[in-house]
Amino acid sequence: MTFVSNTTAFTREEIEIERAKTTDARRHLIWTVPIFLTIIFIAFRAPEPLLLIGILVSIVGCTIFVRPGQQVKKYDTAAASWSEILKRSHPNTILSVNFPLQHNESIFYSEPSERFEERRTGQVIDTQTRTRNAVRSAAVGGILFGSAGMIVGGGMARRHTTGTSTDVYNVVPVDHGSLAITSDRIVFLGSHQTVDIATSRVMRFSTVEGTDRVNFEYAGRTPGESYTVNPALFNLCMVRRGKDQRFQIPIPPPPLDLDANDPIALQSLRNQKELDA
Repeated sequence: MTFVSNTTAFTREEIEIERAKTTDARRHLIWTVPIFLTIIFIAFRAPEPLLLIGILVSIVGCTIFVRPGQQVKKYDTAAASWSEILKRSHPNTILSVNFPLQHNESIFYSEPSERFEERRTGQVIDTQTRTRNAVRSAAVGGILFGSAGMIVGGGMARRHTTGTSTDVYNVVPVDHGSLAITSDRIVFLGSHQTVDIATSRVMRFSTVEGTDRVNFEYAGRTPGESYTVNPALFNLCMVRRGKDQRFQIPIPPPPLDLDANDPIALQSLRNQKELDA
């Protein structure tokens, strides 16, 4: 399921204006008139410059006509995604996990995820070639066979190649499954491995810049260990359901720039009572 990510904020006035444009029948003149004129130009063999102008005006007219519909569709898609996030992050929404819960254990977040680790992915080999005894071989060749022997002797000198190798490490996906965060632990159920971390062991939480991955820093953590999350859903779940300040990350604004009293206006996340209302 696709959720909101980096959506553009709209105002009520902008959306209403764009939606009204899509139902205005008069706007069809923007593209029908230039296309009609272009057809006339073609029928009466108008000069090429005039025909070219007609085609360009037709293209511009079509672009102007479809733009409001595209904006409205973009907003409707973002609004539907945002509503889905709000519904799934609400404290009363029941989330499911594929492992037994402990007594009084609550689910804060549960989504498909990938596990990443730092792994050796290759080697870089640096080689150096040195010629040994080149001068001596050339001198011996020159004494025995003259100048030609000097060239041959120098060419027959022994070449010695040395090299050093450096391992290359990268953070790569190593498993896929589901990530769940509860009131007591962080559980990753993968196809190859299960990770169970008590939330009390998590010293710090951080995001991997430029990705949708998060790090849970705890003693014994595997180098590069991180997990993919849905950033907006993850943050809202931890704020609204978990109320854990360690796991908050920036979220995109809702697609509609609403007033402060609207229940969808969660972008500030500062008023906890408003969030849980």
